[in-house]
Amino acid sequence: MTHAFKHTILHLQQLAATKGIQFGLDRFNAALLLLNNPQNDLTSVIHVAGTNGKGSTLAFLEAGLLEEGYSVATFTSPHLSSYCERLALNGAAISEPLFCDLFDKVKPVLSTVALTEFEILTLMFIVFCQQEHPQYILLETGLGGRLDATNCLPAVTASIITAIHYDHLEYLGDTLTEISGEKAGIIKYKCPVFTFKQNAEIMTPIYKKCKLKEAPLDIIDKWVTSTDNWQLTGDHQCLNASLAGAVLSALLKKPKATFLPAFKKASLPCRFEHIRYKGCTVILDTAHNQQGIDMLCQNLARYEYSGPLTAIVNCQKNRPLSIFSSLFKHVDQIYCCDTKDAHFYTPDAFKMAFSDLSIISINVNDILHLLPTLTTAVCTGSMFFVGPLRSHLKDDLTC
Repeated sequence: MTHAFKHTILHLQQLAATKGIQFGLDRFNAALLLLNNPQNDLTSVIHVAGTNGKGSTLAFLEAGLLEEGYSVATFTSPHLSSYCERLALNGAAISEPLFCDLFDKVKPVLSTVALTEFEILTLMFIVFCQQEHPQYILLETGLGGRLDATNCLPAVTASIITAIHYDHLEYLGDTLTEISGEKAGIIKYKCPVFTFKQNAEIMTPIYKKCKLKEAPLDIIDKWVTSTDNWQLTGDHQCLNASLAGAVLSALLKKPKATFLPAFKKASLPCRFEHIRYKGCTVILDTAHNQQGIDMLCQNLARYEYSGPLTAIVNCQKNRPLSIFSSLFKHVDQIYCCDTKDAHFYTPDAFKMAFSDLSIISINVNDILHLLPTLTTAVCTGSMFFVGPLRSHLKDDLTC
C-alpha cells in the first residue's frame, strides 16, 4: 500500500459523514448535480439487489460478458482487503493511483454535501464509468434498493432481484413484504426485471412495482442443475447462475447454455472458498444471516472432508447469534474469535447463548497457529472477520 493511497483512505474516512447508513437520496442527488449529473452518461447498466446472492450473480454476469469480449465495470461492497476491490474493470480491481485520482475528482463536492463512505465510493464509481466508457456496468446495491445510492440512475438495461430473506431489519422492515418492497425499489419505468420464484410475501411487492412501472417481469426457472467442479458451488449457485444466464441470454440474444463454460470459471473470494493451509483445509464463507448460514450448511453436507470439522466464527452485534444454531450441529468443535472489536460479539456472549455447547475462545492473532493442528476448519459469520483472515492466510503462504 503506497503512502498516497493510505493518505487518500484516511482522508476519505475523515470526510465521510459516517461509515454507517443514512437512508435517502437527496444528499447524493445534490452531489451528483454538483458534478453535472455524470450518472446520466452511463449506459448498459445491470442493477442487482437482494439479500443473498448479489455478489455471486454479479460474478456470473461478469464472467459471461468478459467471455463474450465485452468490457465490464463492476461496483461491489464491502471489500475484503482493499478499497480498490469495490471498483473493478474487466475482472481486476482498479489501481491505487486511479483510486486516489477518482477521490480527488469528487473531493470538492464533499465540502458542500456530507456523504457516507458508501456514497462517496458510489460517486467515485460513477465518475470512473463516465471516463472509462465500459460496454457494460454491473452495479450492486449496498443495502435495500429504493433509497440506496446506487439507485440514482434514471434507467437501466436490467434490474435483477436475487434471494430475499430477513436481514438489516432495523433499516428495511421486519417483514419479508417490507424488505422485498425496499429491494423492488430499484425497478425502473419500462426497464426489464429478472428474478426467480420466491414466496408470496416476497413476490407481491415485486409484482406491484412492475405493474406500477410498466416493467416487464421475467421469472426464471432453475435451468442450471449442477455446479460440480465449478469455482462457485452449491444449489443456491444453480439459482444465481440460472438468473445470470437468463439475463445474458435476453440481452445478448444467445442461448443460455452459451455461458456455462464462463460460469464454471467464475469465482468470488470467501464463498465456500477452500484454501489449503499447512495441512489444514480452510473453508472461508461470508455467510452472515440465517439464509446464508443455511446455504453454507447445505454445502458442508455435500462436501466430503476427512477428520473432525472445526468452526471458527464471529459476527457483528446487529445479527442474532441464533443464526449459528444450524451450523453448530454440523461441526465437532467450535471456536469463537475474540476480535477485540466493539461491533462484534465477545466469546462470552457466544458461551451464554449456547450454554449447552463447549465454545473455545481464541484471539484473532492465534488462528494461524491453530489451523495447522486441525484437519478441516470452516471460518464464517462476517465478511469483516473472514476477509482479513483470508488476507493473513494468503500473506503467510507467500512468505
